[in-house]
Amino acid sequence: MGKSPSTGKKGSGYHGNRALVSDTRSENGSAAFEDPDGDVLSAPPRVESTIVSRETATHHAFAKSRKEDFVYSPTRHYMHILNDHCQWNREVRSALLVVVGHSGDGKSALLANWAEERHCSLKGEREVIYEHYCGCSYDSVKLSLFLFRFMNQLKISYGLRDFELPREHEEEKLKFSFSRCLEAAAGKGEHTTGPAPMRKRIILVLDGIDCIRTEDGGDSLSWLPNTFPPGVRIIVSTTQTLKSHLYRCQKVSRVPAVYDGDGDLIYDVTLPPHDKESRTIRELRRRNAVFMVVEPLDEVSCLAILEMYEQRFSRELDSEVKQLIVSARGSSNPLYVRLLLNGLELFDLTENDQRQQWLKQACESNQLNGVYELLMKQWNVILLKDMFAELHEHTAMLKTATLNPLNDGVFSPTTDRNGTLPSLAKSSSTELPVGNNGPIDQGDLGSLRIKIEQRALLIRHTLSLLAVCRYGLSETDFARLFGDGVPQRVCQQLLALLKPHLMTIYRHDCKGAVQLLVSSATAKSYGNQESGGETVVLYDLSHNQLRLLTRYGFLGDEQLRNCYYRELAVYFEAMEACQRRVDELPVQLERCSMWGVLQNALVNMNMFQLWWSERNRQEFFFYWMVLSSNCSLHDPVDDFVRSLDEYIAQEAPSPEQLLSIFLTITEFLRAWQKVNESRGAHLELSRPKPPQLQEFLNSLGNFSTSSLSESEADRVQKEIDALVFHQDDGYYVRRWLWTQFPLIALVQEMS
Repeated sequence: MGKSPSTGKKGSGYHGNRALVSDTRSENGSAAFEDPDGDVLSAPPRVESTIVSRETATHHAFAKSRKEDFVYSPTRHYMHILNDHCQWNREVRSALLVVVGHSGDGKSALLANWAEERHCSLKGEREVIYEHYCGCSYDSVKLSLFLFRFMNQLKISYGLRDFELPREHEEEKLKFSFSRCLEAAAGKGEHTTGPAPMRKRIILVLDGIDCIRTEDGGDSLSWLPNTFPPGVRIIVSTTQTLKSHLYRCQKVSRVPAVYDGDGDLIYDVTLPPHDKESRTIRELRRRNAVFMVVEPLDEVSCLAILEMYEQRFSRELDSEVKQLIVSARGSSNPLYVRLLLNGLELFDLTENDQRQQWLKQACESNQLNGVYELLMKQWNVILLKDMFAELHEHTAMLKTATLNPLNDGVFSPTTDRNGTLPSLAKSSSTELPVGNNGPIDQGDLGSLRIKIEQRALLIRHTLSLLAVCRYGLSETDFARLFGDGVPQRVCQQLLALLKPHLMTIYRHDCKGAVQLLVSSATAKSYGNQESGGETVVLYDLSHNQLRLLTRYGFLGDEQLRNCYYRELAVYFEAMEACQRRVDELPVQLERCSMWGVLQNALVNMNMFQLWWSERNRQEFFFYWMVLSSNCSLHDPVDDFVRSLDEYIAQEAPSPEQLLSIFLTITEFLRAWQKVNESRGAHLELSRPKPPQLQEFLNSLGNFSTSSLSESEADRVQKEIDALVFHQDDGYYVRRWLWTQFPLIALVQEMS
């Protein structure tokens, strides 16, 4: 049993005390501290890669979806235990605390809200509280990326100038460096001048440690130390492998919070062993971790959520509705309760009977998927309401017209001769040429029925797009993917219905114009919402349960799944060069095994200038490795020669631009030969030195850079170095220099 000192007497917890956020807090929410030497450390020592900035934005969006986007009714003794674990004025049994519970029991919400509360407390002012939520994005489960982001934050916050941080993809080096980085940061915090309470401490919050995967797909925790330095606390969560059941909260009896005579909380930090427990829990036991079990909702905690919901959103729930929710078959699960409340919001005040009927039906389901399906049905009712009203009106008009024997219509089927529905993107406006343009016939009704069936698939289509995209889609993306067949009003209505189940990701690194070949009608309706240098707002599914339902319920067929991959590949390929295209296009091309198109995308000159930047080059190397592994015919020199020729013909670059591009490609090929040593390593280029090289060097004579500025001299020297063979230049670099020396000579002559 563990015993927590009272927060009132000994200063732990700070449940209610909050402080203003420090002015030195960085944009990503992490505190930036003064270095012991007096320097303020608020910027990373090197350019933040797209992988890192993209992950940071997604983790913030995920945490927000568990905090601000809905209500959270905290269980105070859970918060107390977490705060007690982070006491710095006494020793703890273990620096590692494991939060255990079933899926949907609120582990992520607990950690996100506790971290926010701790950030705003007086203690949080002098703590580096780092949050990582595994599963919130495709990349979030990668061990190498998690380690890199965490250690990068420590390096910034503690000014670890001498600590050499490996790159994002160097997993083994990152694993080896993890303990050393913690020790270096903790040691620097320990020697910070000032009283002990003001020393910087480290709190790592890792949600879903059981989802972390190594580069070979394993779930080993070999990277996690057995011991941690003083001043470090690790809080992780994991899902119990025991079969999870949804049941009524009235059947749940939570372990009551017990306090001693001094008002201190007494709690158990052990987890009874089980023969079917996961490897992750066994590994954590071996590290002497302490445990905290997150229990399902009982009736009191379920009612607390309903009361907070009423206060937060100013919506009053009558006693009958509350009783239905509390007695629902899955009301012990917070996500289940949230979905029921989301469903109630879909009905107008005049639809009380339909609202009650929907709630009763949803409360009979003991599966989250069942509630999601009922939500989707109601979404379709809302989206199809106007079209069904139009259908009934036209049917009545046709019935009246048929009383006249001169009007004899022919019924049109709702499918084509192949038995399939026309594409959503190719369908025309939902308005039919009737009434003002002529009498209604069966053909008009048939066309309207087709449009109803198409719109009925819109929810499924949208969720499938979200499940297939890698990093989220914007409102503009949806509008352009739907085409003119879906009116702007319907698109906005659809997104409004889905938003409670989406997280909003703000991408500050995607600024810049994004242009597509779209119809004038679509462009006029939506404009370019991603131009003008504004932050791009993306939407993605906020809970894995809905993603799994979409993946295995809608996209179980491999052929259909590949169709969606291709649809997104075609969409992003139509974009001009931009960060969104860099993010999504190669992902979808790899999924489709479209190696030729991927090859063209990597060497496209406009894209290459984005790829070969400090922010994107690690992913650039990755996709070249993918291409090398799956396409034995590709040749980087031939690819770049062809692409450069096309670029010259289309863009007519200046000599300075041309030389800059040539030097950049040379730099990439030299770096690539080190990353991919197996390619061309056994080949030798038995040719004399290019004659243009010798002539160029001779023409320099006794050229000196002493009269130039430091930056100009450095630039000129780099150009000269790029034009000569290096001793370690491989086959591809030498071939590239050989093939391009006529062009270099021309550029030098023109400049």
